[in-house]
Amino acid sequence: MSVLRRLLVALLLVTAMGALTVDYAASADANTAYPAQPDVEESPSAYHGERVVLWLTVTAVGDGRFTAGHWTVEATPVPASLDVGDTVAVAGTARPGHRLEADSISVIDATNRRYLYGVSVLALLASGLFVLARWRLDVQELALVPRGTETDSTGGDSQ
Repeated sequence: MSVLRRLLVALLLVTAMGALTVDYAASADANTAYPAQPDVEESPSAYHGERVVLWLTVTAVGDGRFTAGHWTVEATPVPASLDVGDTVAVAGTARPGHRLEADSISVIDATNRRYLYGVSVLALLASGLFVLARWRLDVQELALVPRGTETDSTGGDSQ
């Protein structure tokens, strides 16, 4: 396959991926079972009594409740691992006065996030090294070829 054809195929795939991403982003809020967070934040009174899911950052922790921005989240019990600065995903019922009665809370603390990113970077490096140990980049053909083989300009083996 010629270099120009490879570049055109790559451009076509990247363009298709971009179009699908834009389409998904444009229609994601319409296809969810819960109201979108910006809508709930903009007019919370419109969602009183409805089940909502909000991503919040904890600003204060108390007995049986915690505060996240202008929301007071009532939970029994408050997760023991919850600290100020943690990000939480709260599913519950919206109530008047920026209150949220939590049914479930998922805590994402900063330590776990650093661990997640660290492991992801290590996995990416290990995967790259694994591929490069067995394959090499043929710059003229813009292709990965197994190590130990040489290709001529027609793409056939020269051995």
